[in-house]
Amino acid sequence: MARGQRIRISDFGFRNYDELGFPKYLRNVLLMLLVLLSACRSVEYTGDSYKDGISMQSGGKFILECVDGVIVIETWDKAEVSIRTQRKILARTKEQASAFAKSLVIVKQEDNNLHISTMPEEKAQEIKRVEVNYEINLPHGTEIELRNAGSKIERPSIKGRWVYHSVNGRFSIKNE
Repeated sequence: MARGQRIRISDFGFRNYDELGFPKYLRNVLLMLLVLLSACRSVEYTGDSYKDGISMQSGGKFILECVDGVIVIETWDKAEVSIRTQRKILARTKEQASAFAKSLVIVKQEDNNLHISTMPEEKAQEIKRVEVNYEINLPHGTEIELRNAGSKIERPSIKGRWVYHSVNGRFSIKNE
């Protein structure tokens, strides 16, 4: 500093604080975060569906391809399949989630084989998260093939052949 020059308090940045001593820039950052968070809010859509009475004889093959969710598989003495699904979809609007949910579970049947797929090949950017939970009843003696990523499989009391293809899934198996 040159001799005789005066120092102003504003030179030390005191002007950048409000009357409570809170930094003004931090207040602005918090305000911007609140605005961004309110713009990024999401809506969760939950929907149930039931498919009962799908004909399948013992000895058939059941293939399930799925992503996140819980899978409960049990067998029974009937020659039919019962499928109950609960879909949870996180999206920006309820309309987007509802439209996506309608095309999510695909059921194909050929001869004595049943193939269910819930691995969406392409989802819109508006869809943030997809989870499908299953409760499935199959005829005794059904061959089961599961291909999943991140699903949790509970209480399968099934005798017979199992084939697993899993990425980050969790299995809990009981044979009675």
